[in-house]
Amino acid sequence: MNARVQEDPAYSEGFWDAQSGEPLFDGAHEAYEAGWRAFYRCQELLSDAGFAKQPDGRWSKTTVVRK
Repeated sequence: MNARVQEDPAYSEGFWDAQSGEPLFDGAHEAYEAGWRAFYRCQELLSDAGFAKQPDGRWSKTTVVRK
């Protein structure tokens, strides 16, 4: 991905919208879509590396803490 796309404010908006659970909409700006997909790629990379998402939203190398 080229740096211009990552510097576009829409990239950040897409990343944070994905984090809050917003679906990717048809016709999204290229930078928004790239940011949205980057969030899920980051989650995939963390999971593949053995990290687990905790109930409070943080990622930890340990197992999921149950309340």
